[in-house]
Amino acid sequence: MMMEDPYGRTFKKLRVSLTHECNYACLYCADSSAKSTTAASLLGTPIPAKQSLLPVAGLIKMISNLHAELQLDTVRLTGGEPMLYPDVLSVVSELKNLGIPKIAMTTNGHQFYSQASALKAAGLSSVNISIDALEVETFKKMSRNKGLENVLMSIDKALEIGLELKLNTVVLKGVNDAQILPLLEFAMNKGILIRFLELMPMGPLHQSYKSLFFSESSILDLISNNYAFDALPKEKNATAHYWSINHQKAFGIIANDSTPFCSDCDRLRLDSYGNIYGCLSSLKAITLKPDTSAYLLSEALTEALTHKQQLNFKGNLRTMQSIGG
Repeated sequence: MMMEDPYGRTFKKLRVSLTHECNYACLYCADSSAKSTTAASLLGTPIPAKQSLLPVAGLIKMISNLHAELQLDTVRLTGGEPMLYPDVLSVVSELKNLGIPKIAMTTNGHQFYSQASALKAAGLSSVNISIDALEVETFKKMSRNKGLENVLMSIDKALEIGLELKLNTVVLKGVNDAQILPLLEFAMNKGILIRFLELMPMGPLHQSYKSLFFSESSILDLISNNYAFDALPKEKNATAHYWSINHQKAFGIIANDSTPFCSDCDRLRLDSYGNIYGCLSSLKAITLKPDTSAYLLSEALTEALTHKQQLNFKGNLRTMQSIGG
């Protein structure tokens, strides 16, 4: 029998944070003093001293147990930056052996191009690459790092080898909102679907995110200056709403604030220490072990379902990188 909460929600997609480390320190994720981010610098996410990172075998065993209980349709590898995880190829290969239908990754693209072919051969089927600007100085301001050329190489490599590909752009008012049209045109010219993300109240911007908030309606108004578009029906369990241009699905907006998607969310999160989270906005970690019994696992998942928000995401001081944003 499928596990469901009173709103009919269950867990079918697992997001796995392989590492808290990241080689970027993006404005919407890291503290303003950071140049790069590591587990020790995470805001609002203390790790209990007795917890340590899961070895690959333990991580795969835990995902296998979750898959047996939930019949997952997707596992998405995130971070921090998942490409900094030294055994990422082994993880993808082992997940493929578990028979999980879709193995995906969300990456900043800084190193992805160097292992893209090997990842696809291991079983990776889909990748989302973050790109917040095409203009060099704006990219550096958003990421607090150089690397636009690397990201562009990763995009081209994903296209070359035939991986399913989407682009993600977090929009900050007055910082990179002028990049929306250039990025949309870049994506359309390459035949890639791009999603623009409203800023979420997480981490260092939890209390002040409104000062940088650029809404879904503002994004649509800006695009309408250059293009006519039509709204497409929202797909079940999707975070994004999509629009077509010239009868082609062209862009999406993940608008947690303007059009919340909590009502049919089917995502579960697993961090690199073995903690599961039923919701991005929950600070309640439920600690599992690779040898957790099926009964206790079911109990833990039932509890995790109660942590989902009923209508909209409220946010907290946790940084996105600590839980796989």
